[in-house]
Amino acid sequence: MSRRTRTALAALALAVALAPSGSGAECPSGAAGTCWVVDGGTAHGSSAASAYGASVRCSARCRFAGGAIIILRDDGTYSQPPNTAGYECPTGVTIDVPDEQGPVVEKRGKLVLEPADLTPLTAFLAACAGREIAIRRYRTTLRIAADGATLSGITKVRTLTPGEVPIVTRATQRFTATRAPTTLASRRGRELPACAPGLALRCVTD
Repeated sequence: MSRRTRTALAALALAVALAPSGSGAECPSGAAGTCWVVDGGTAHGSSAASAYGASVRCSARCRFAGGAIIILRDDGTYSQPPNTAGYECPTGVTIDVPDEQGPVVEKRGKLVLEPADLTPLTAFLAACAGREIAIRRYRTTLRIAADGATLSGITKVRTLTPGEVPIVTRATQRFTATRAPTTLASRRGRELPACAPGLALRCVTD
């Protein structure tokens, strides 16, 4: 495998790794707002690079377990606290996952969440990859059901790994969540491998 392909694989693995983790999240008591517990979901990512008349594209799909939480505050902001002590990067190093927080904007019956500061997330990706990675897009869109007890969400991430051979990575995560307090139910999803650093990817070269 060429160095260009390996780099594309690393960039894609990091993007898919942004899918919510499913370990030990707890809603804070007395929060001024609502807390939602992610039931689980699926992630899809693709990385593409081209140079000198050659190109490579890698893609993968995976599933992630429930347990992550999203807090929608009454003041019009949100937060998604990390629910794991650290993330093990493909390089083998373990790095703390930053807290995500920012404003909530309502558009056409949906809630749009975007981090107020991408610096911590960018630093996390760069440290995990061992090279510069720029986040070009990071947005989560939520639709709360009419019963007010469940929601569906989509997170879209686009990153650029600069260099002699720039790499563009896109990742999409789809999930459902239940308003707390709740007991997570076991939901059988699509037969996909778990989102993890060792995720097997499909690559096509030209």
